[in-house]
Order: sequence, then C-alpha cells, then structure tokens
Amino acid sequence: MKRRDFLKNGMLLTGSAALAPFLSTQNLFASQNQAGKFFLQVSFTGGWHTSLSLDPWLATERPSEKDAFIEYRADQILKEGQLFFGPAMQSMRPFASQLNIINGIYISSNDSGHESAEIYMNSGSGSGHFGAIAVEHELVDQQYPLGVLSSSDVYKGQSAVSSSNISLLSNLETKNVVISEFDDPNSPIVQSQLVISQNAVKIQSYNQAISALAAGGVTLTDGHRIALAYRHGLAANAFYSIFEGYLDTHAAHEGNHLTRQAQNWEELATLLNSFKQIEWSNGQSMYDVTTFYVTSEFSRTPALNAAKGTDHNPLNNSALIIGPGFKGNTVFGASRLVTSAESASGASYLVAQMVDMQTGALIKNKQDAKEKGQLIKPETIIATLAEGLGVQRNIFPVINENEKAIRQILK
Repeated sequence: MKRRDFLKNGMLLTGSAALAPFLSTQNLFASQNQAGKFFLQVSFTGGWHTSLSLDPWLATERPSEKDAFIEYRADQILKEGQLFFGPAMQSMRPFASQLNIINGIYISSNDSGHESAEIYMNSGSGSGHFGAIAVEHELVDQQYPLGVLSSSDVYKGQSAVSSSNISLLSNLETKNVVISEFDDPNSPIVQSQLVISQNAVKIQSYNQAISALAAGGVTLTDGHRIALAYRHGLAANAFYSIFEGYLDTHAAHEGNHLTRQAQNWEELATLLNSFKQIEWSNGQSMYDVTTFYVTSEFSRTPALNAAKGTDHNPLNNSALIIGPGFKGNTVFGASRLVTSAESASGASYLVAQMVDMQTGALIKNKQDAKEKGQLIKPETIIATLAEGLGVQRNIFPVINENEKAIRQILK
C-alpha cells in the first residue's frame, strides 16, 4: 500500500494537533505490559503534616504545644492490623491490608524549597538528571503509544520520554480522514496521525470500555481512564498530582490542613476504587496488578509558628506504596521529635531516625549508628520500588546498584 493511500484510510484523533507533542512512534506494536508492571505515581502538593496521616503521634505522653501541635485525641488515631494512621486518612481504611508505609525519610538538612524537594522525592535523585520514577520506569520498557500519562507537568529530567495529559483520554476517539499527499511526513501532526492509525484497535477497545462503564451508570473519573488506558495497551505509567487541598499551610494551619489533607486522601481513595472497578484477568482488577507510589515534598514542622501555621521540614518525610510486589499492612522506619530545649536553633522539629536495614530495628546509640545505622532517603524508596516492580538495577540508572532496598516490605 502506498503511503498516501495508508494516510487517506487512516484514523485520526479529534484535535490531533494538540496531541502531537504527547505521542511517540516508538515500539508501537509491542506486547501489552505484564501484570504487576503497571505503575502510578501520586504526589500530594505542598508538603504534608505527616502526624495527621502516615506518622501519627503514638506516645502516651503528649508533647508540649510549643514542641508539637497535635490536633487530635488519642482515640482518634485509626488502627488497622499493624498500621496506625492519623485522622486525615479515614478514607484509606478499606485499603489497610495492602498499604506499606515508610516513615523517617531524610531529604536534607536545609530547606531548599518545594521544587528541589519534590524532584528528589519523586525521582530518588537530587542531581536533576533523572525524571520522576514514572518517567524512568517508562524508559525501562518504552512501548506504549501515549507514553507517561500525567495530570499536570511531569518532571522528565534529561530523558526524552513522551507524555500525554490525562485530559486527552476523555475525548480519545477515531474517525476517517483524508490527508494530502503533500503533507510533510515528519510534521508533528502527521506523526501523531500515524501513531493513532497504528493503534486504532487499542483506541477503539478503550472507547468501547469507556462507553460500557458510562452505560452502566458509572461516574467516570481519571482513575477509570488511566486504568483502561493500561488495560488496553495505550500506557503503563502515569504521574498524578492531587491539588484538591493545597497543603502548604504556613498560616492558619489548625483545622485547615487536616481538612485539606483529608480531601487529598479521599481523592486517592476514589482513584484506587476506580482501578478496582476495571477488570484485568483471572478475577483480578487493575488495582491488583498496579503499583502505586504516594508522597509529598516533605513533612511539616511539628509546632505552630507565630502565624499559627507550620513550615517546611526536610529532615523528615513519609511515603506510601501499594502493589503486588509488596507485603501490605507493614510500616518501616520512624521519626523522632527534637524538642525546642534540645534543638540548637531553639525550634522543635521532626527528624528521621536511623535504622538497621538488615533487621528494620531503630538505632538507639552512637555505636550502632556507626556500625550498622542508615538513614532512609528517597533513593532508598526508589530502590525498593525497583525491587517490587522487578526492574533490574543495571537498566535502571536512577539508583546506585549498591543502594539497599527495604526488604521488610517486599514479598
């Protein structure tokens, strides 16, 4: 068939010009991803007060308010199996058996702002060379026409991975077109048309699945669209930012941060439930075969400032992992409150505790710290994700091959 005849009988996405920057012509006919290899990275924007969710205050003795503002009673802490969470995570209780919580993640000794910390937490590298882990995972097996799906700008570092905004999935449809033989074959529009033509069957099956959900009375969400794009071979990685409640509460923290963080967790719960509604195979849903990584830039200072707010605390952070390669209902690591009396600056803060990576035990003295202590850092989390996803270190350069993974949460 001549090229011009192929184009005349091709399939075109509505608004193809808008799609041109997002579509890749590489490996268009590669097989669909293996179960367990799908990946969704979620970012809560603004920096979360981890004591309200993943790292609640559990000690019987309550701290002085000048050292830590704890705006909940002990009986408001939620317990499910081995896990405890703060009141902001009420909506996540149904998922407790699959949750893996990592507390006490050390980012840096100084606050370098949102962007720097976000890049480090999302990529596991402070150099800026590497993209978010969803981008780096796409590079491992780059075979999907939509590249990395994203709800907003996704940090790509120095990679050339393509990406598609999730909003495009809501109007992904095909139709017959006539293209002039004089069109430049290298133009972005023609290239995007070629991608769509070569993936017409996948796009049609995706649209049929979307229509079936809508006909069944399901209120469609971004979660449904991402899961169906995975299911029908259009994508395998996504980066999703949650803006429902912006968490950077430098003033008027009390009540407001709790409400906003609860809204964020509710949006995540909706996302996860959407994946549960999409069938994979053999009785499994897309939730069962997808790995989710959830974090924010950093935690927040434990005590209120003069404006009744909280500030950035890069000495500590938390993360959440859900996925088929992970045990579930586990917690690893911890933070420690340094009181204002102990602090050299006179201001209290939460700091990540060193751990023995072999046993998971918290380090209690200087000798143990010297001999076997390690701080959990973002690269530790990324190494753990790589292990859970089955990614070989030698083809995943974002992490050093000697970086230890957290074995205690891996299956």
